[in-house]
Amino acid sequence: MKFKKSLNGFLRGPTLGAGARLLFPTEVIGRELLPNEPYVLVVGPHKTYRETVIVPAFLQEHEFHIMAKDSLFRIPVFGWIFRNAGGIPVIRGGGRGGEAIAPATAELENGYPVLIFPEATRFDDVELHRAKDGAVKIALQANVKIALAGIRGMRKNGLHSKRSIHLGLFDPQAELSSILKTSTVVLSDKVAMRLVTEVMMERLATLADTTYNNKDERGNKA
Repeated sequence: MKFKKSLNGFLRGPTLGAGARLLFPTEVIGRELLPNEPYVLVVGPHKTYRETVIVPAFLQEHEFHIMAKDSLFRIPVFGWIFRNAGGIPVIRGGGRGGEAIAPATAELENGYPVLIFPEATRFDDVELHRAKDGAVKIALQANVKIALAGIRGMRKNGLHSKRSIHLGLFDPQAELSSILKTSTVVLSDKVAMRLVTEVMMERLATLADTTYNNKDERGNKA
């Protein structure tokens, strides 16, 4: 994998990455499933800020460009590292999260994997929560696969004694084709993206050994 941003190595290598590997020992299962070409890495459940460092640290051979909420880029020191390590800011509200799709697609087209937390925020419980459609949209636009990283043992209010990352591979184009082929009605692009995302999240929940709660803020299911 190419090396572009010098500070990206800070998250993965003998500096912050080594510290994360020492403090948070984590087993990685299925490393051989990660594509050699660019891909989208979908990570969940998202319980703490630690996942932002742990995942790149334990998959250090890959130079991830992380999508994260724009407020993180304004934090002193951490924000500077994020910006210079190839981070991609996501602006929440008003549908503006779509503004990050173009730069994320550009990174993939330039040969770099993109890391996404599809839940878009952290949760206190052990479940995997309703995801945004961005990961699927980006992967389809860039014509790349999605690697799933189910994290077991992360808790917002304390760390589990044993952590592990379970990897899997998801083909959004194949899933979309299957959904469109078997549907008895004509689906809009929005509905189709939602259905593909739901399948992806169910598989991520299996890898993370948890349940998927796909209710939105109003309690409605997808």
